[in-house]
Amino acid sequence: MLRVYSKKLINGIIIFILLLNSGCFQTRHLAYNEKCDLYTYKGIPLRLPNRNTVNSKNIDTFLMQAQKYSLMQSGMSENDYWISSFDKMLVLSYDSILFFLQNGDYSQAIENIRKLCKVYPDMNYFSDINFCSGYAWAMEGQVDSAKKAFTHFLTYSGQKYPGRFRGFNSTYDSKLVFCNERLVARKYLSTDSLTDFHFSRIAPQFYFQSMSWGYVFNPEDYNLNTRIVFSGIGWTNVAEHKLFQTQFMYLLNKRLGIAAGLKTSRHIQMLSLSSPFQFAWATNRRWGIKLTPILFLAYNNQYASPIKLIPVAGFSAAYHFNSRYYAGFGLGLPINLSPEWKPFFDNERWNISINAHLIKTISASLIFQPHTIATGITFSNSILGYNWNKKLFFLSLLIF
Repeated sequence: MLRVYSKKLINGIIIFILLLNSGCFQTRHLAYNEKCDLYTYKGIPLRLPNRNTVNSKNIDTFLMQAQKYSLMQSGMSENDYWISSFDKMLVLSYDSILFFLQNGDYSQAIENIRKLCKVYPDMNYFSDINFCSGYAWAMEGQVDSAKKAFTHFLTYSGQKYPGRFRGFNSTYDSKLVFCNERLVARKYLSTDSLTDFHFSRIAPQFYFQSMSWGYVFNPEDYNLNTRIVFSGIGWTNVAEHKLFQTQFMYLLNKRLGIAAGLKTSRHIQMLSLSSPFQFAWATNRRWGIKLTPILFLAYNNQYASPIKLIPVAGFSAAYHFNSRYYAGFGLGLPINLSPEWKPFFDNERWNISINAHLIKTISASLIFQPHTIATGITFSNSILGYNWNKKLFFLSLLIF
């Protein structure tokens, strides 16, 4: 019974996120890729109510009721919010198809395509599976079956990889290859001539949460070309002061950002400037190491010397045990820290966490800090949780 209620709660969170992302249709977010002959909105392929992708032939139909149709997009999008081992199984199944295509075993490729689409029907709309099918049928000399598959691909497919292929769909290379596939399919439908095509195999990757332990930024968590990110908020009690915390980050690239933060109360103001840097990560993103140098400009009007510059060397690392569960470690080393400012950095000297991805961007966490054991929900750099030592709820910012 508890599991049923938990699933209903998480489904409610997903719907809430989708509603937040919906709004009035704005043509400035509408983009057309001439090579692909495909329209996107905020980087996501547009669809008509019958799930047809929007191209140069049906764009007028879409624009006649753009506001109505744009509000329907979230209902026709892939539900890739759940993180599970099923994601890995999908990638391995798809990769087996690529293996057979590379080795000329087209009948086995077609059989594996049927099995995969039966297990995950969304492959027909959010991947190039029907391009693979059309190519295999064409190589088998089955022209009618090939044309049927290629037509389905051009009509319904909006991307090369599903969102559940973690780490692949948001890459520039995947979008480029997808456009090339559309060119190959269109040429076959018009000339019955199949262009040689190289299928590149893939291996599963781990999903990681943006701005969590060990990682800076995951493009899957945000809209295309996102640069400014609200990276966290907090409200905590430190040395009898109630501090409000917030932070914003500007992304220079997916491995480096510049963040500006604020901690403030009645007597204390602390401005921070930091540069989170993805120092290293595994090829499959199983583990990551992040370095975060920070400079605090601190002010307390109750001190004899009210202004203090405090540099901090930040380090964090993460390791995924499997698709859902991962551990994190954070370390903050203040430099030249005077005794009166020490309480404001005690809880940020180190932390260890055990986490479980609930949905994209949200994890359940058990966190150990100096003098503190806490459980809660982490999102971006924030944790909304319960402090078992002090017996109180809190909203805190994890800056490393």
